[in-house]
Amino acid sequence: MEEKPMEVAILLYLICLSISITSATAALDYINSSYSHGDNKLDDLRGHKINGKFLVEEPKWSGGGSDKKDVEALLSFRKAITNDPTQFLSGWTADNADKVCSWNGIWCRSRTKRVVSIILPNKGLEGTISPSLGDLSLLRTLNLSRNNLTGRIPEQLGELKVLGSLDLSRNLLWGSIPITLANCTLLQWIRLSCNKLTGNIPTEFGGLAKLEHLRLSNNTLGGSIPTSLSNCTSLQGISIAYNNLRSSIPSVLGSIKNLQYIFLDGNFLSGPIPSSLSNCSQLSDIEVSGNNLSGSIPTEFGGLAKLEFLLLSNNRLGRSIPSSLSNCTSLRFISIGYNNLTGSIPSVLGLMKNLKYIYLEGNSLTGYIPPSLSNCSQLSFIALSHNSLTGSIPQELGSLQQLDRLYLQSNRFENRIPPDLGNCSSMNILFLGDNPLLSGKIPPELGNLRELHQLSMYGQPKVEGSIPPEIGNCSRLLWLDLGWSRITGRVPSSIFNLPLSTLALEGNQIEDRLEESFFNITMLEYLDLSFNRFYGTVPKSINKSTSLTKLSLSNNSLHGNLQVKFPHSLEIISAHSNNFSGDLPASLANCRNLQHLDFRKNRLTGELPGYVANFQELRVLSLGYNLLEGGIPAWITNLTYLHLLDLSNNKFVGNIPSHLQTLQGFVAAKVTESKINQDMTIAAKGNEYRLEYVIEANTILDLSNNHLSGEIPESIGSLTGLRLLNLSGNLLEGKLPPSLGNISTLEQLDVSRNALSGGIPQDLSKLTMLASLNVSFNRLCGMIPSGTQFDTFNETSFLENPPCLCGRPLQKCQQSNKTSTTGEEKRSLLSIVEERVSLIALGLGFGISFGGTISLISGSDKVKHLLHGSQG
Repeated sequence: MEEKPMEVAILLYLICLSISITSATAALDYINSSYSHGDNKLDDLRGHKINGKFLVEEPKWSGGGSDKKDVEALLSFRKAITNDPTQFLSGWTADNADKVCSWNGIWCRSRTKRVVSIILPNKGLEGTISPSLGDLSLLRTLNLSRNNLTGRIPEQLGELKVLGSLDLSRNLLWGSIPITLANCTLLQWIRLSCNKLTGNIPTEFGGLAKLEHLRLSNNTLGGSIPTSLSNCTSLQGISIAYNNLRSSIPSVLGSIKNLQYIFLDGNFLSGPIPSSLSNCSQLSDIEVSGNNLSGSIPTEFGGLAKLEFLLLSNNRLGRSIPSSLSNCTSLRFISIGYNNLTGSIPSVLGLMKNLKYIYLEGNSLTGYIPPSLSNCSQLSFIALSHNSLTGSIPQELGSLQQLDRLYLQSNRFENRIPPDLGNCSSMNILFLGDNPLLSGKIPPELGNLRELHQLSMYGQPKVEGSIPPEIGNCSRLLWLDLGWSRITGRVPSSIFNLPLSTLALEGNQIEDRLEESFFNITMLEYLDLSFNRFYGTVPKSINKSTSLTKLSLSNNSLHGNLQVKFPHSLEIISAHSNNFSGDLPASLANCRNLQHLDFRKNRLTGELPGYVANFQELRVLSLGYNLLEGGIPAWITNLTYLHLLDLSNNKFVGNIPSHLQTLQGFVAAKVTESKINQDMTIAAKGNEYRLEYVIEANTILDLSNNHLSGEIPESIGSLTGLRLLNLSGNLLEGKLPPSLGNISTLEQLDVSRNALSGGIPQDLSKLTMLASLNVSFNRLCGMIPSGTQFDTFNETSFLENPPCLCGRPLQKCQQSNKTSTTGEEKRSLLSIVEERVSLIALGLGFGISFGGTISLISGSDKVKHLLHGSQG
């Protein structure tokens, strides 16, 4: 952040907090553009000079003469450098001592020949900083920034009594900041950012009366902000961003009259933002985003006439946006997204003629967008998404010729999309999705946006009509997302001429043939046509899409065999719920990076092809409800990342593979943010559910309704992260493995309609997450385990077994069949229930543990209630 122009750095931070990972990629182009054409704010922050006194650029001094003590100090410094990749210090030798003032990176006084500056930035130097530098008694500038120096900052630097500029930023220095630096009473610039420094900020720095810039960002400094800094009356800038600072922002900082910028973002600061900062009349930049600040935005900030940047995002600030901010006529950037702000957007913000960037996303703002914002003719960025804004999208926004990005998704805007937005000739990104009350048709005027790169209008069930052919005029469009609306008709041919990388049309009512033209888009990476009415076969031209990584054709009316050449680049293929027939395509053998393969609910035949064993990245294999046959090959246990396997409702025969312990994806149910953005259908508790995306915690093994025989392998108990296990409707025999009790995460166990015998192992009572159990239609006998989840199951879990299966909830067992349970064991079981049973374990569904939005496809009202009740 510190090496870029400030405007660029702020954009980078804010856009990384933006709407989606998809918009972040395009944001880099915006940053690069701003870097090329933007002005450089606060020129002294660039490190060129400090009030014209201390040069910190590489010098071009040449001269002769030397001082023995200076030479010894520099040679000691050189000795501590272990790697000089550019040989920049090759002339630093004892033989060259009389020419020390000509050494690279050295400045001397012309009269005394004493060393006054060491300037060695960005030379790739490795090693440590020698304490000998403390002997350079006339050193005024030390710049070792942007190297790979390690170790501690020498305390001996505190002996440099005339040091005015210290820049050790962007190295690998660790340890605490030496208190002795406070002895350098002439210091005006301290720059130690982007290291690995720990400890507290020395309170002694408050004695540096001449200090103008204190930059300590991107370290691991803790403690609090020293109140003593208020004594640094010359201080112009404080940058302590991205550390581990706690406590509050000291109100006494408001007494530093010359303060121009304060960067405290990315810490753990709490409490209110001090209104006393409004006393710093020179303030142009306040950045405190990414903390735990609370309270309200001080209305007094309206008196900061020079304020240009106000960045307060990602805190816990509440109440409304102060109207007084409209008095900050120099304000260019307002970022207060992801707080707890309420109320409406003040219409007086339209008075700020210099406003370029307004970021209010992720609050609880209500009301409408003030049409007066159109008076801010310099606006290039508006982000109001994820609020509760209502009313119409103002047509006046169409007059903003500089508007580059408009994020309005996830609100409750009404009425039609204003055609006037087509007048925003600079528009690069337009996100209007997830506004379920928007209606009407997609305006053909949007085709006038020749600079448009991303257009997203997903999740608008009242938007109808066909895709305007004029969209094809957006010749730079890379991202087109029109999913989950009511779009009808055909896909206009003009779309196929665009340089699209993403085309998402899922969840509409498009009725069209799957044309070869879709795969003539050579840069296409993501194609989602699922949940429409596409028909025909997969065209042979699909192999032209050499960049395609995701292909989703699910829930259409496609048919025919799949013996076409799929592109090697594919990572996700979802084609469930169609009428495809024949074998799995042989060309998939070349798709070595496949992570998700879903052909569920088709008419595929043949055996599982051996090439699947080579898919070492495969996470999801869903082939249920087909006509596949043969045995389940032993190599399937070599797919170590696999965590969802559905081979149900086929014609598989033979035994379940024995070495299940090698399926590491089922061993630990990982609850992470990693997910595959692809919907799929799963079976649970006799019903079907749609997952909108798949995460690693979705551990499912479904081999139900085949012709599998033999015993359930004891190794199944090693799948300790498994959540849903369905082996029902087979020919399995033998006993239930006691090792099933080791699967502590198990939520559903269905082994019904087999030929299992023996008893239900008492070990299964350890399954405190078990919400659904079905052992019906077997030959089980003996006492049903008691305690924990078994006390919640009714007789439907145990139907049609021999009468010798007894115990709650069936008939009582005869005395001779009972297994005694001591009072201590009962108390132990009760304690497990109290301490470990979750809502899921009490049979309230699967929504929480599966971590995603799950919709019920079919089932009773009771199941619907349980499922949605678990999602809270």
